[in-house]
Amino acid sequence: MCINWGSKIQAIEDGSSNTIAVNHVRAGPVSTDVRGSWALGMPGASITVANAVGDCYTPNDTNSNSDDIGGCTDRPDIAMGCWGNGTGQAQARAAHSQGVVTAFGDGSVRFISNSVPQQTWYLMNSRNDGSTWNF
Repeated sequence: MCINWGSKIQAIEDGSSNTIAVNHVRAGPVSTDVRGSWALGMPGASITVANAVGDCYTPNDTNSNSDDIGGCTDRPDIAMGCWGNGTGQAQARAAHSQGVVTAFGDGSVRFISNSVPQQTWYLMNSRNDGSTWNF
């Protein structure tokens, strides 16, 4: 789901019960950090993108520079790592210490652990990776 772009439920090739439609996003640690600003429609603000690739591995990862969001504040100590010189990826983040809440394409809501394997997390966030297994 993005501004002026999106996919229909029919475009999900992996089964809607296997595909995350909405991830939890967390407000930035300072007021100038756009993460968690629902009305902006950009990575980290109201959507997550490029999950489980680059240095943005799993939910609530604690890596420095993990999210790539212009103007953000790097706080890996509170699971809010960020590189603020560009926009390209944003991880699912929550204040929950063990994971994030996600909504799948079939309407189900599940809690996903921070320890989910990176490849599984990638597949859960992809609508047409060819994987039709249940997570």
